[in-house]
Amino acid sequence: MKFQIIIPPIRDEYSNVPPYGALHVGRALCDNGHHVSLINADVERPGTEEILGRIEDFDPDIIGFTSIVSTSYKFIKDVSIKIKERFSEKKIVLGGHLSPVHETLLKATGIDIVIEGEGEIPIVELFDAIENNTSLAAVPSLRFKEEGGIVATDLAEPIRDLNQQKYPLFEMLDMDKYLLDANSSPTYRDDFSWHDDFELIYGEFPHVFCVVFTRGCVKQCAFCHRHYKGFRSPSPTYILDYLEYLQKTYRIGFFYFPNELTAPSRRSHLRFIEEIRKRRENGFRFLFSIGGALMETIDSEVLHGYSNVGAVKVEFGYESGSQKILDIMEKRVTVEKNLYAARIAKECKLYSRGNTVLGLPGETVDTVLETADFLDRAQLLPSIAYVQALPGSPIYRYAQLKKLIVDEDDYLTSLSEVNADSTDHYINYTDSNYLEVIQWGRFLRTVLKYRKVKRKYGVIGGILFLFLMSCVFVLNPGRKLLLIMLNGPRTKEKLRYCRDQILSSPFFIALLVVKGVAGELDLVEGPRVKEKGESLRKIISCLENGGLAK
Repeated sequence: MKFQIIIPPIRDEYSNVPPYGALHVGRALCDNGHHVSLINADVERPGTEEILGRIEDFDPDIIGFTSIVSTSYKFIKDVSIKIKERFSEKKIVLGGHLSPVHETLLKATGIDIVIEGEGEIPIVELFDAIENNTSLAAVPSLRFKEEGGIVATDLAEPIRDLNQQKYPLFEMLDMDKYLLDANSSPTYRDDFSWHDDFELIYGEFPHVFCVVFTRGCVKQCAFCHRHYKGFRSPSPTYILDYLEYLQKTYRIGFFYFPNELTAPSRRSHLRFIEEIRKRRENGFRFLFSIGGALMETIDSEVLHGYSNVGAVKVEFGYESGSQKILDIMEKRVTVEKNLYAARIAKECKLYSRGNTVLGLPGETVDTVLETADFLDRAQLLPSIAYVQALPGSPIYRYAQLKKLIVDEDDYLTSLSEVNADSTDHYINYTDSNYLEVIQWGRFLRTVLKYRKVKRKYGVIGGILFLFLMSCVFVLNPGRKLLLIMLNGPRTKEKLRYCRDQILSSPFFIALLVVKGVAGELDLVEGPRVKEKGESLRKIISCLENGGLAK
C-alpha cells in the first residue's frame, strides 16, 4: 500500500529539527513492504493546489498528517477538508501533538482516524486492517468515528527497547535543508567556533544537525503533555553508533540534542560522558549542545565531564525564579538548585540561556521580579515565553474548567502559527489585568537592563534609562501602527497587536514608576513572595470536584 505523509508548516521559517515522528513511521511502513512519500510543507511551503496535485500524482491509499506542534491546527484543518473534498474515498490519518483533541479533529476537519501515542506499531496494524478489510477496533491507539459516536481503542504499549529501533528514514528528506554549515550564521559560530577543536572538526565535517534520540521525561510539568509516563533511552553505545553513522554519512561535526530530556540521572550522564570519551580516544570527534538537562541530575563532575568531551552548551528548563511558580508548575526543584546549575555551567564554560515561562495561574508582578532576581544572580540572558495551553496538558484542562477555552476549534485556530514568545496566543490565567500581564516580559527585560545601567552609571543613570525606555515604549507602538496603516498589510492580528501595545503602555510605565519609587526594581537576594504555590493538578482536581480554586 502507498502512504502520503504531510508535514505542516511550523513557524514563519521551517524548523531545523527533522520531523522525527514521521521519519520513524515511514521507516516502520517501508520495513513492512509499503511505499511512503513525503510532502514537507514546512520546508517547501506549497500551496493547497500543489499539495492536491502531488497527492493525485502519487495516488496513495492513505494520507497522513503529523502534527509536530499544536499550532499547525489551522493548516491541517484547511488542507484536510480540501483533500477530503477532492479524494473522498481516501482515508486521512493524523498523529502527533494534536491527537489529544481527537473529538474536535474528527468533527471539524477532514481527518478520519487519529493515532494517539507512538505511531510505529499502530500505523502498521492500521495498514494491515485496511488492506485485509478487518475491523479497526482491534488496532491499538486509534480514535475514529462510527455510527453512534467515536471509538477509542486501547493505547499501544510504548516501545521499551530503543536499542532495537532502526534509524529514522532520512532518505525521505531533502537533507540539505537540515544540514547547516557551522559557519553559516552568527548563532552557530558563537556556539561552536570558540572551541579549540572547531577548526580541526570543521575542515572535514562542516555540518550542524539536530538529533533526537530519547523519548519522554521523568517530570510532569503543568504546561507539557505526553501519552506515556516515564523516560526511555537507547544505550550510550547505540547513541554513539548512531552519531558516528550520521557523521560518516552526512559529514556532521556539530550536533544539537533537542531532547525533551537527555538523561534522567547523574549516573546516566556519567555513562554517556564515558562512552563519548572512549570514542574520542578512537578518533571520533564532534562538538555538541545538550538539550533537556535536569538541574537535580547534574553537578560539577557531570558538567566538567561534558565540557571535557566536546559540549559547548547546556539547556536547562529554569522556567521561573519564583519558588511559588515552580511549585504551581510542578517542576519539583528549588530556586537554589536552579541557581547552582547555572553557576556550575558558567564555571565549566557551557553556555546556558535563561529559559523562562510567564503567566501561569498565581503569577504576579512580584513573582516576575523574583525571576528577574534569579536571572540576575545567575547571570543569564532571558529567553521569555508566555505559557501556552497545549492539548493534553494540565494548563489546557485548567483553561477548559475555568471557561477560558470554550470552543476548542476556535481556540486551536487562534493558536495556529503563533510563536511562544508572542502574547498573541496568551490567555490570562492570572488575577492581574491582561494589559499589565502582556507587559511582564518587557518589564522583566527592562528591570535587568536597568540594573546593569545603574551599576555602571549610578542612580541618575538608572533613572534616565527608565525615562528613556518609557518614552520609547509609548512611541514605538504608535509608529508601528502608522507604518501598517500607510504600507500594510492591515491584518487583524497586526492591528490587534498594536492596539494592545498602545493600551497596555500605561501599565508598563506604572509598573516601572510604582516599583521604582518603592525601591523594588533592585536585586533582592531572598524570596519576595512568602506564599506557597499549590500544584496545578491539585487545583484542577478541586475544580473537577466542584470546589473552589485560585
